[in-house]
Amino acid sequence: MLVDPTVTSELKQDFGIRKYDRHDDLEPTDDVSRNDLEGSYEIMEDERLVILRYFNFIPFQDINHTLPENYRFFVTVSQNEDILSSPIDIDLSKKAITRDGGICIFPISKSIQGLDKFRLEIKVSKNNSRLQTFLKEPRYDLILNDNQKFLTLYSGKKEQCRLRIYEDNKLCNTNIRIISESKNNAFSPMVAWWSNPNIVTVDRGTAACIIEARDLENSKEVEDPLLPKLSENEKPHTISGELPWDRYYGNYVSVKIDYDQKPTIKLNVPVRVLHSVSSAYVEKIDLLDKEKIQDIVSKMLSYYARYYPWLHVTYSYIKDDHGNPKPVYLQFLKLKEYLDFVSADDIHDWHSCQEAVEKINHFLERLERNDDDWKKMPRSRDFPHNGIEFLKAWKSSLLNKVMQDITENKNKTIDDNKNIIAQGMMDVNEWSDVENLVDGLDKIVELLPSLSNEEKKILLLNKIAIYQFMLEKVNEAKFQTKHQHSH
Repeated sequence: MLVDPTVTSELKQDFGIRKYDRHDDLEPTDDVSRNDLEGSYEIMEDERLVILRYFNFIPFQDINHTLPENYRFFVTVSQNEDILSSPIDIDLSKKAITRDGGICIFPISKSIQGLDKFRLEIKVSKNNSRLQTFLKEPRYDLILNDNQKFLTLYSGKKEQCRLRIYEDNKLCNTNIRIISESKNNAFSPMVAWWSNPNIVTVDRGTAACIIEARDLENSKEVEDPLLPKLSENEKPHTISGELPWDRYYGNYVSVKIDYDQKPTIKLNVPVRVLHSVSSAYVEKIDLLDKEKIQDIVSKMLSYYARYYPWLHVTYSYIKDDHGNPKPVYLQFLKLKEYLDFVSADDIHDWHSCQEAVEKINHFLERLERNDDDWKKMPRSRDFPHNGIEFLKAWKSSLLNKVMQDITENKNKTIDDNKNIIAQGMMDVNEWSDVENLVDGLDKIVELLPSLSNEEKKILLLNKIAIYQFMLEKVNEAKFQTKHQHSH
């Protein structure tokens, strides 16, 4: 429901609809941030109930929900232009607002058969005078996809959207012309636009529209509104190539019915465009050196470093110059220094890889939480496309290299000691072989009393590991009936 264009000048003034001398808030405008008064309701068909949401159309004067002086608000229900019942008074007392949370629920009269003929109007009365129409349903309406309110596109991609046009609450059965436009944003370069910006003719209530996103990693020259001009005569600044990763990019696209009557039916859709990590980097992660991986990850996390530099902090106490304790915040996760970038030469140090993997897991665990989880990484919806896939590929690459290093060391040990090993392979499923191995470790300790504590520790840890292995084998034997050999 939209404000009736025929409302009186007194109502405009009391409700703050006319805020500027030269500009009427009921007139069409390119100001997509203007917060027009509008109402909405939904029908629960089976229960025959109407749920009216009134917070967006009541012109509260302040945060205390103060109403325009001496005004009351009513709902009227009609069918085929005939009002069916007495106006329903919307209770706007503080108690009712607190209780109802901004909704008003009432039943649909049994006399209404076809819900497509059902209409609501919001009427107002000042000083208990006659009712005048404030909001009413327009003849036409626009819906993008399944009433989608925003779009998120990946860098350089196109997305087809379905536009539906309704006339009197039914899909329009005649051709309607739609004007599509792209809107500049004072905080971002133009990064999203209609691929078919000319007038689109809608066929029987639906139209296919394509929105295109700028390639943020290889952009053509575009004006950047965030770079200020030093003088009025200076040309606007432009940027091109790889646009900075530590910023948010987006603008509005709009569609408007080519219709000369009021109110103007126009839909403004905010579009966010995200940077994208190349799929080639994900697929060929093993070919990337340490410096390249560090560059990619730093860019992915750069907007966290810019917008949330003190996101991860802990509350602690330190002593001031006089020895008195004072509370401080300590940053324990410095995003730029947090991750370990291990080079191929350092793979032999398994602990370095483990530390890197654990820190990657920290990000993955936060990024992949449910949206309603307060521990989810903030602004995860703005994380670059393929960013999570790149982190997973990087983690797998590190682990694969560690496994390769372990395998090579194992094979080298076997090759270097073929003569000794050839004297008899051990079957770990033959418990007597394992028992002999434990006895052999004990004899080493007995025969070499000069062993250092560190050397004894290594032997004892091996002995404990063998005991643990045997516990698992014995437990498995409870449920197995098949004999196995494993050398």
